[in-house]
Amino acid sequence: MKIFIARKIKVIKEFNKIAEIDEIARRYFAMNSFDGVLMILGILIANLFALVYEKRIILVTSIGAIVAVTISGMWGAYMTENAERTGQIKKLEKHVGMSLKKTPIHRAHRFATFFLSLVNGFSSLLVGLIILSPFFVSFLNIKLAYFFAIGLAFLVLFSIGVFLGKISKTRLFTSGVKILAAGIICVIVIFLLEKLRGA
Repeated sequence: MKIFIARKIKVIKEFNKIAEIDEIARRYFAMNSFDGVLMILGILIANLFALVYEKRIILVTSIGAIVAVTISGMWGAYMTENAERTGQIKKLEKHVGMSLKKTPIHRAHRFATFFLSLVNGFSSLLVGLIILSPFFVSFLNIKLAYFFAIGLAFLVLFSIGVFLGKISKTRLFTSGVKILAAGIICVIVIFLLEKLRGA
């Protein structure tokens, strides 16, 4: 079993060198996590302003949105990556004058397409479920669930900023605050829209 796992890890490392998977995966993870957080934050704030105090309604609307974004992310990334990488392989085949099917290059790009589509889709699912977790805790009343969920959303946003700061080798706190600002702006815009609607 250990030998099998070691071989698989070695193959994945080789695929990563060929197809540059890790760099693209980081971008997909950050972008789709960011989109997922803002989407759920928007739904929570809108429900809060609309005085929705039933956990079932909040969970159904939020999970429905998460599922849609997850499928969209996976499908969109798969189609995009497949098109891009198929084009790259065909271009390379023209240069070398031979088919690259069943070669490590072809297998690496196929693996990259599937793996990146999963990263793109499941990143929003993961952050969405983390943020919604307080609504699954039975002993928390609805107001506390809102408070903790919105707090988690801001924490995840800040963490994404820190993650991007590490990649870009910039100040982690500053990078975190920049991403956090998007969440604050989201809340302000929804608040203003609610005020205009009620005016």
